[in-house]
Amino acid sequence: MKKWFKKTFKWLKTDGRSWFFLISGLIIWFISLCFGLYVGVWECLIGGIVDIVNGFQTVPMEAYKIAIGVAKFMFAGIVGWASFAIGLVFGKILINKA
Repeated sequence: MKKWFKKTFKWLKTDGRSWFFLISGLIIWFISLCFGLYVGVWECLIGGIVDIVNGFQTVPMEAYKIAIGVAKFMFAGIVGWASFAIGLVFGKILINKA
């Protein structure tokens, strides 16, 4: 196990600073993945559908709510990927510093 670890991570120095950057970068990657999924799926996709349904259920239909819901629904993927990519870039910068 130790031999495999040294062979696989030979680029990683043994000082504490490089371990800190590596672990911090991986944590930022994980957090940005969770944040991207939350924003893309929950806030935009499901929130957009809920806004559309609520806009149609009001007695005088609210076109503004429906339009915002459609926009949120249509851009859910782009917003989710963009919020993930921002964290991915910062995590990659930290891992490259290791």
